[in-house]
Amino acid sequence: ILLHNEDLDSARRSFLLARELAQAEQPLRDASVLYWLAYVDLEAANYEQSRHGADNALEAFAGMRHYYGAARCRQLMGHIAIRTDRAEESAQLLQEALETFHSCGDPVVEAEALLDLAHAYRELGQRDQAERLRRSAQHLFTALNDEDGMRRATWDDLYEQATPRRIREAMQRTAVKQQR
Repeated sequence: ILLHNEDLDSARRSFLLARELAQAEQPLRDASVLYWLAYVDLEAANYEQSRHGADNALEAFAGMRHYYGAARCRQLMGHIAIRTDRAEESAQLLQEALETFHSCGDPVVEAEALLDLAHAYRELGQRDQAERLRRSAQHLFTALNDEDGMRRATWDDLYEQATPRRIREAMQRTAVKQQR
């Protein structure tokens, strides 16, 4: 419209502003792509590559002061740590993510982070703390009327994906039974 009305100065300012906005969005897009690549690597069990990608995404989000994105990266790094039998590191990362999600006011991701942290504490053998966190997540899911979340907030469903330590323990129990 500005070009059609021959208001070239306004048109130029509008295009320069559009360019600035596009350039400002680019780092966020790049950080998001890094996050999703790290997520895919986690699902493919490429843990070292996933950790490296999550570190890069975290650095990018933190550089933009994008706290939510940084918390998602910490949550992802917590998932990597739990899958690689590093429950203490997982608990620390997930606690940091949980605090950020709580301050962002997103109860859905807060409930998910509570479940993740409960998993880490259960792996650490801190069952009382794990149960407290699980119940908190269950209360949030109930308040949100999130039936899928409420189902996932049960111990059976929450831990159906065994961590390496739990797999080793199950294998050891089986070996002992076979020796008898």
